[in-house]
Amino acid sequence: MAPSLYTNEIYHVYNRTIGKTPALSNQSEVVAFLNTVRYYKYQRNVRYSIYKREIAMRMKNKIPKIDLHTPSSQLVEVYAYAVMPNHYHFLLKQLKKNGIQTFIATIQNSYARSYNLLENRNGGLFQRSFKTNHISNDTEFSVVSRYIHLNPVVANLVDLGGLPNYPYTSYKIYAHNISNDPLVTSTQLMERFKSFSNYERFVHDHLDYIKRLKEVKLHTFTITPDR
Repeated sequence: MAPSLYTNEIYHVYNRTIGKTPALSNQSEVVAFLNTVRYYKYQRNVRYSIYKREIAMRMKNKIPKIDLHTPSSQLVEVYAYAVMPNHYHFLLKQLKKNGIQTFIATIQNSYARSYNLLENRNGGLFQRSFKTNHISNDTEFSVVSRYIHLNPVVANLVDLGGLPNYPYTSYKIYAHNISNDPLVTSTQLMERFKSFSNYERFVHDHLDYIKRLKEVKLHTFTITPDR
């Protein structure tokens, strides 16, 4: 049996599509995936597809939007992410019991339904078992955030100079000092580095090292989310 994920602990969470299907390879797909992530970082009783229809109807009829979540309903707090063509990475804290399992299961299921509808396909899209690394100290927290943000650079999807404006990672949020982003909580990382310029140096100085290493070698175990 896989170890439990503990509330108020921080984890690096990642998973890949089945058969490395490039289901996150263009802007519309990544935007749809991140919108799903923003929605399901809160406990929800309404499916995202129904919520989107309700919002569209309210906009059409000029009815004010209803806020469907409160801070107490938040499942996870996200510190960093990277969306790659066939996988994703999150650095996050579990805020409620089974919060990470619920979060991952709902975003994967929701995105798979919308992707399958567009692509006229059936079946699962992501590998059933996602992986986690427990983050036990500030150094690991910083190193894993750097690893996540450098993923598209190592994969030659963007060069290092273009990373601050690359839309598929949270690095842009730190580069442009976006403090009110609806997905990412940036305070913890910035409290450690004091300024973005310090964090930028930390990222730049270790690019070659991460290219050689390929992955952060932390203890890894597998979690199977409930379906």
